[in-house]
Parts: sequence; structure tokens; C-alpha cells
Amino acid sequence: MSVYYKWFRNFFGSSLLEIRGEKEKLINVLSEKGIYFWGTEIKEDGSMNINGSVFSAGKIIEEGEKLGCNVSVLKRKGLPFLAEKYKKRYAIMVGVIIAWAFLFLSSLVVWDVQISERSGEDPQKICEYLEKCGLETGTFLPRLNVRAVENQFMIEHSEYSFIAVNVCGTVARVELRRAVKAGEPENLSIPSNVVAQKSGTVISVEAYGGSPAVKSGDVVEEGDLLISSFMEGSFGVQRSVHAYGKVKAAVSYEFETEIPFEYEISSLTGKEETKKNFKILGFNVPFFSDEKTSFEKCVAVSEKKRLEIFDIKLPLEVESVEYLEQAKEIIILTENEAEKKALEEFERWKSREIKGEIISEVWDVTFDENGKACKLKASLIAEEDIAKTVLLE
Repeated sequence: MSVYYKWFRNFFGSSLLEIRGEKEKLINVLSEKGIYFWGTEIKEDGSMNINGSVFSAGKIIEEGEKLGCNVSVLKRKGLPFLAEKYKKRYAIMVGVIIAWAFLFLSSLVVWDVQISERSGEDPQKICEYLEKCGLETGTFLPRLNVRAVENQFMIEHSEYSFIAVNVCGTVARVELRRAVKAGEPENLSIPSNVVAQKSGTVISVEAYGGSPAVKSGDVVEEGDLLISSFMEGSFGVQRSVHAYGKVKAAVSYEFETEIPFEYEISSLTGKEETKKNFKILGFNVPFFSDEKTSFEKCVAVSEKKRLEIFDIKLPLEVESVEYLEQAKEIIILTENEAEKKALEEFERWKSREIKGEIISEVWDVTFDENGKACKLKASLIAEEDIAKTVLLE
């Protein structure tokens, strides 16, 4: 809070007083009556210097005179005394008042949000996340709840394990770390069953714990029991163990897609427009910002840059937005081109969905009667491990 007190004193004014006489008694009286003062200093000649605000300096002089002290004003500073000096120069005074007001208000907001380089993250992306959590350039410092920002960030971004926001003056420095997902070792002491996570026909069963409940050739549905937790021990006694293992099965898949011979896409025309937006303390400055683009349909690419003076970042941000015009374009495909696109889509689906080895694959391409689309239907069988361990409660 010392920063705010300093601005307060400079804005409303203060006086440096010299006291000769009963200095100690005066200090005691000021303390008892709650008269505000600061910066006491004993000089070599026995006098004492003391600072008083524009509201308390007069009271200090009055109390000193009651005790017979010699109190004199050495120096006055602050906006009221500056106004008195230049009271006939209105333009200068208005400019000074605006400048002081701006400096005072700017000390109450976040000038810059700095992301630690050790985090290895994209600063612009992290700043966008933090903005949604309530921290950005221009955030009012007295209302900034750092813990709430940290908690909100962790709730919305579970990929991070740690974040710390440290506010130093008008700069918010952010430290964060990504979560490291380490594979948890399987606890073999907890009883469990193995069930099917997909439907299919069993090919082989490898039970490392528990008793197999299915055999090769059995048809199972998702959720069916594959390896039971119960095993028969000595003397025919049933006991519950941690069942785990591998169950390979033939899993069937179906795929279908349709590619139209004629469709519409958006393509770039080559025309570009660049617009600039200015922000001070997080607020838009409409007088210096450009109007919106004239393009009806476009792609926007933005770049933000903070202005600096002698490596000091100012609370002035310039956003340069490049607009690339788009136009509608009609694409017409031949039957061969449409079939090729359908097969490409089929291959992408297989690489995304199939986790095991493909045993068999059948596909067929047809064209509708109106000649408007190409249809591809496919069936395939893949050998996959369908075992899923489920702990018993």
C-alpha cells in the first residue's frame, strides 16, 4: 500500500516542517491525538524535520506553537501548491492535472502480464486463458483476487499441475507447469474382473490372474465377463483375486460416407486489408483505431505488440489484424475424383478408429441414380485386445 500512499501524498500535497524546542513532547501529543505525520529526522543542530500532509501540516504547526516550539515550513510539494504557482496558466494546469490523474490511475491497474520463459508455453495463448479467468492488462489491482484467478485457471485447464500469479507493482508475473501423466502401477492386491470393452468373437485368452470365463470361438458383447476374479484353491475353496490378462477378439466395423459431385468451398481472392486497434490500460482507443474490414467474408490473422521505451513495457498495446478476403467457389468432381476422395476419407477413418491388425476388409463404391454423389460402404474385421480390468467394490 506504500505506493498508493505516496501517490496520495503527491496528488493532495505535503509539507516538510522544521521543529525546534520540545520535539519529543510534540511527537507524543501528535501520536495521542492521531495527527498524521511521517519521516521524522533529527538534524545535527538539534532540530527535527517532520512531514505532514496537506490536511495535517496545519495541525502540527498549531500543536507545536501550544508547546512553545518554533515550527517553520521548509518545503511544500504536491498538486495544490503547484496549482497555486501556475494558477494563471490554465492550459499548463489542466495538462498537469490530467497527467497526474493518468499516472495515479495507471498505478492502480495491471500494466503487463509476464509469462515465465521456463514454462515453455506460448505467452499469447496463456494470456488469453488468463483473460477469461479475470487477469489481463488493465485489471483493477485493488479488486484483483489472485487466488480466484489461479483456482479458475486450474479448474478450466487440467493439463497444468501448477500456477502462481505474483503481482509486483503493476506487473503480474505468472509461473506454471504442465501436468506429467505417469502410468500408475496396477495394484494386484485388489480383486477385479476382466470384461469386454467391445463386442466380438474371441480368438485367444491369456489369463495372468483369475479364471477364464470364455474360450476361443465364443461371441461376446460389450460388458460381458471374460476373466473371473474367482479361482478354486486348495480343498475346493473359492477365493477372489485380481484378474487381469489379454483377450484377443475379432471385432467387426462398418463405415459409410458420401461425396457429392458438386460442392461449395471458400477460397482466398488475394485481396488483403490491415487494420490496427489501440488499447491503453486494456481499454480500446476509438480515436486511433481503424474501422472494421470492408470484406463480407474473410479470414482474420491478428498480432499483438506492446510498446516499449528503454526495455520498459508500456500499458499501450497495438493489435494489427490482417484480413484475407474469401470468395465462394463451386467444385465439380468426376466419378473417379469423387471415388478417390471417398477412399481417402476411409483411410483416415481406419487410422483413427482401428487399434489392432485388420484381418479382412471389403468395400464397395456406388453412384446414386441422379448422378449427384458417390457412396462408399465398407465392412472390416480387426484383431484387437478387448480386455478391460474392473475393480470389485
